[in-house]
Amino acid sequence: MIFIDTNIFLRTILNDHPEFSSACKRLFLRIKNGELDGITTDLTVAEAVFILQKQSKFVFSRTDITGVLLPLLKLSHLNSSSQNLWEQIFTIFVKKNVDFIDAYNMVVMKAAGIEKAYTYDHDYSKVGLLERLEPR
Repeated sequence: MIFIDTNIFLRTILNDHPEFSSACKRLFLRIKNGELDGITTDLTVAEAVFILQKQSKFVFSRTDITGVLLPLLKLSHLNSSSQNLWEQIFTIFVKKNVDFIDAYNMVVMKAAGIEKAYTYDHDYSKVGLLERLEPR
């Protein structure tokens, strides 16, 4: 089992380094072909989304981010704790136009059986997965 860090995703997606980008693409191909088993963390994915959306010299739209990141996350030999939730998270991120972390939190909480969230963030009401409550 090998860990895949944010910069490996970014070099693959951005294709911005002649040596590293090619090497990263070959690494993902080996994972895709089952030659290697990889693992990444949910924070790694969130960091990649943040960089692609806000920090990259190539600013990606939500749809573009989903289009380049989700296929990598769905590789059968790349695991993460939210493996079966990524598609729903990215769908909410794009279609409901909420922050990635909010989409992630809502889907993960719902999957854990949580039905209510205390927050002042109205994005939770937009999505409707959880009942949004405010402390009083």
